[in-house]
Amino acid sequence: YAGEKYKPRHFVNCRTRGVTYLLQCECGSFYVGKTRLEFWKRMSKHLQSMRIGNLYLPVGRQEA
Repeated sequence: YAGEKYKPRHFVNCRTRGVTYLLQCECGSFYVGKTRLEFWKRMSKHLQSMRIGNLYLPVGRQEA
């Protein structure tokens, strides 16, 4: 995935639901997810998990 670029098939903004996304950590690990929530809400939850080090969620484990 590193360095590859993909163009969305449909218009996407922060309020779009059903977005498939990839988050990559500095360590090289990555997480692929698909939102049921609006995209901005899902990213907010990932950031919160990282801040508090929520070990039950993959993104939170990366920061712990």
